[in-house]
Amino acid sequence: MLLSLDDRYDDPGQEWYDQHYEGFETMVKLLLDHGAALDIRDLYHGTPLQCAIRRIGGKHVHGNSLVRLLLDHGASAEESENVGGGHIPLQAASYWGTLEVMQTLLEYGAAANRRRDFNNEELPLNLALMSGAAEKKERVMFLLEHGVYVTLRNFAGETVLHILAEDCPDWLEGVELLVGLGADINAEDTAGYRPLHCATESENLGIIKTMLKHGANIDDRCRAEANGTVLHLAVSERSDGECAKFFLVKGLSVDTQDNSGNTPLHKAVEWDTWINIQPKKN
Repeated sequence: MLLSLDDRYDDPGQEWYDQHYEGFETMVKLLLDHGAALDIRDLYHGTPLQCAIRRIGGKHVHGNSLVRLLLDHGASAEESENVGGGHIPLQAASYWGTLEVMQTLLEYGAAANRRRDFNNEELPLNLALMSGAAEKKERVMFLLEHGVYVTLRNFAGETVLHILAEDCPDWLEGVELLVGLGADINAEDTAGYRPLHCATESENLGIIKTMLKHGANIDDRCRAEANGTVLHLAVSERSDGECAKFFLVKGLSVDTQDNSGNTPLHKAVEWDTWINIQPKKN
């Protein structure tokens, strides 16, 4: 995971936000009425708006009111790109905020496809899929309805289908939806993984079957893993073997060699794989 929650503060929990939100908003209004600047950034490149999205926007039923308050006082929903790091507000909202906060940002001029060009920058669409929110599918649908491009790649060359295979394994309809909108089911990322490879490494048999149904090439080798087949990947994972069984039924050869000369049987008996599956000692 490329993103981690801001751990500079302990999260006081929902009950605390419920008890103190009114005072929160009163204090923010007081500072704004006395000319508090909205564009000063902290050491993590965060503006007050970004902090509101990350710390409040996704934790309290009135969090969107605080976001809207800052926007009404001149905070930018679409910040300039000449900053050394951090996320633009819609990126933050797609991962940490709520659907309501995302709607508010677009209402105030945020662009659905934008990201800051920085080292580990993800697209809002990918961040929505990567989030732990129960409403992640609704966030994705919202962005799609507002013109987000499904063909864009992230800094690692991954498409939205790579991300879905890893972070949203139960959304089979999402594969069909994204392919129908133009996402490349066989796109290769910078390392050499295709969406089907990601689904295999994540042991998502349902996603694997759905991707094959919508044009994924079962014979594409994984450049990132010495040009191994999906069967090489399937037997290398700590699993019950269902993905490997499925690929064998599909006719993949048990004796195909990768660039290192390994067959799937070599991968299945590798020492490091065996070490990984050992039960932990108490």
